[in-house]
Amino acid sequence: MNLFKRLFLMFFLSVFLLLSFGCSSEKEETEDPGENSDQQIQQDVLKSNRQTDESIRSDIQDGSYTAQKPLLVKNPYDISPLTAIIGFQTDEEASITLTIEGDRKEDTLQYEFETGKEHILPVIGLYPDRENKVTLTLAYDNGESKTFEHTIETEPLPDFLADMVQDVKVNDVRTEGLTLVSGGFTRNPFAFDSSGVIRWFLKVETDAHGYFP
Repeated sequence: MNLFKRLFLMFFLSVFLLLSFGCSSEKEETEDPGENSDQQIQQDVLKSNRQTDESIRSDIQDGSYTAQKPLLVKNPYDISPLTAIIGFQTDEEASITLTIEGDRKEDTLQYEFETGKEHILPVIGLYPDRENKVTLTLAYDNGESKTFEHTIETEPLPDFLADMVQDVKVNDVRTEGLTLVSGGFTRNPFAFDSSGVIRWFLKVETDAHGYFP
């Protein structure tokens, strides 16, 4: 599984890290939710996420959001501040390439999405504390393509992550993409680029063994 898919999966499943170990039995499901706080938390979180998904989909279905002026929801599930969702519709079927411009070529992130008319695009890997340049390239079946540029502003990293990564030069080779860190002394999973800049993290904490979906 490539890193984008892992981050994407963690992005949507990490709500379960808020819960204690164990699953509710059929007997527990019949109990008063007030007597089972973990079960109630799970129900509340899942309900909130479903409402967010439904709201985004509903907002773009009237056709008022386009690739030029899309719906932008930053940190949509309130667990991953360096993420966003971009939503819009196109009149014709189009595939989308989403590019987050990096400070170096190696740190530019690019994601491809399947052809369709309704587009709900996760944006993962924004720089903290700046305006990020995000480019949408639409490719149509007739060979035509269009490009639109947007900016997404983010907040600074929390103090406990600010100095977590030190960029030490060993050679001139830099690896493209992000490196995921989870477990050990790091209770909040995060990912950094080849320059040592944290571009993704979760606000929820894991146990010392980490979390690897």
